[in-house]
Amino acid sequence: MDLQRLLRPQEAADALGITLGSLYNLSYRREVPVVKIGRRLRFHPEALARFVAQRERKAIPR
Repeated sequence: MDLQRLLRPQEAADALGITLGSLYNLSYRREVPVVKIGRRLRFHPEALARFVAQRERKAIPR
């Protein structure tokens, strides 16, 4: 198990370029991977990178 540093919600939102409220909405809808430690939410940087990669769309050639 890789025990890299987990990101706090504000750090994760900044990394994704979204608001904190948007991040909470995504985590509430279980669209973004989250680690719960008690009542606190934390985010794996690698999981966020996979989240972004899965939503990447290829350009349509014209």
